[in-house]
Order: sequence, then structure tokens, then C-alpha cells
Amino acid sequence: MVYLRWNTDEIRGLEELCLSYVVTECSSDGSVQREVGFTSSGEAVHRAPDPQAKSFLFDLQVIALPEKPESCMSAQEFAAAWRSVGLPPNNSFKPNPLRGSA
Repeated sequence: MVYLRWNTDEIRGLEELCLSYVVTECSSDGSVQREVGFTSSGEAVHRAPDPQAKSFLFDLQVIALPEKPESCMSAQEFAAAWRSVGLPPNNSFKPNPLRGSA
């Protein structure tokens, strides 16, 4: 996989979606598998495909990759950004204890 960054110069209307840039995860044939959108502060706030996403900018398109594409981030960085979208701010879940249990 290769991870490509797309800025407001390359995608018209990103600002209207409150995004500063998008990183796509592309397979070797140029098929966009997933995308993560970031704010100007670098916070990941959009991901697609995702049932909760309001928009999917690349819609699984195939793009022409450069002959030797260079990733803008690692697979681990992309996965971390992907996971962070939509999680609670403190990323914690504390279930309520059962009342009356021993």
C-alpha cells in the first residue's frame, strides 16, 4: 500500500468540509481503499468508507500513481489516524458495574 496526501490545491471544496488535507490508502494498481481527512491542526476527523461518513471523496476510484510513489506516512500512522476518527475524546469506555452483584 502507498499513502498519498491530497491538499486543498488538489481537491476543490475541502475547506467546506472543514478539512485541510486527505490521505488516501492506495493499492499497487492505484485503487483507493480508504481515506482519512485531517483538519489544519492535524487532527483526523473524517474516514471513508465508513457507514457514518457524510461524504466519500474518492469513492473507491482508481488513480494514476507515479512510477515510484512515496508514502506521506507509514501504514501504522494511517491505521492510528483511521482508528482515532469517531472515538470518544479520551478513548475510554467504562461500563457501569452491576448493582447487587457480589
